[in-house]
Amino acid sequence: MCYKSRGTVMNKDTLKKNRNRIIAAVIWIIVWQAASVLTGLELVLASPVSVLCVLFNMLTKPDTYRIIAVSMFNIISGYLAAFVIGCISGYLADRYQMAKIFLEPPVALMKSLPMASFIILLIIWFGSGKVAVLTSFIVAFPMIYKGVANGFSMRDSDLLEMAEVFQVSLPKRIFWIDIPRIIEVAGTDFKMAISYGWKAGVSAEVIGLARMSIGEQMYYSKLYIDTASLFAWSIMVVVLSFVWEKLWTAVLYYVKKRLERI
Repeated sequence: MCYKSRGTVMNKDTLKKNRNRIIAAVIWIIVWQAASVLTGLELVLASPVSVLCVLFNMLTKPDTYRIIAVSMFNIISGYLAAFVIGCISGYLADRYQMAKIFLEPPVALMKSLPMASFIILLIIWFGSGKVAVLTSFIVAFPMIYKGVANGFSMRDSDLLEMAEVFQVSLPKRIFWIDIPRIIEVAGTDFKMAISYGWKAGVSAEVIGLARMSIGEQMYYSKLYIDTASLFAWSIMVVVLSFVWEKLWTAVLYYVKKRLERI
């Protein structure tokens, strides 16, 4: 009975939060509509209705899905490369002090360098075609590296001691002790890395005018003062970032639970 009542309370809290979110979203849409009406110029601030019409029209065109696929492939490729290298680097930094000292300058540079400056440098060095991949990597890597390094430093000392006593091999220790702890500690960093990776990747596409990309379409929307299209593409970026964030979180949570069961 106690379990059921607790579950009922949680369901009520979730429903209340969702209801409040919907109310807040509706209020902001009304404010947006009012601001659009007050300006009286669709070119300056498109109304929500106009943006939705443009968005639905885009979704009927095959080219839209090709553009989304290109941007998605580039940005997710950069993120996955940052995830793999960040995990390896975090492990090495925890295990070897020299590796930690060696990685400090590039990580600090990635975190502090203004986005526009390194995007321009990447375009000069590698061309606009690879700029979204590299930008996504540079933005995501420091967050993932920091999260993994923190995860290693916050492992359960009792579990590690037990692993030493029973002479658990290094691969088993990594899979059964390290990975679940890292996912638990660094989960927020992994999610933030995806979100920032999408923002930075699309920004790089806008600056570099990468062909067949969301950023290129946003640039042309700005060029022709088509705010409805600009808002529509922006909504697509927000939705794609949200979906990938939730999908990646679900994958990591599944891996953590499976390893804990084993």
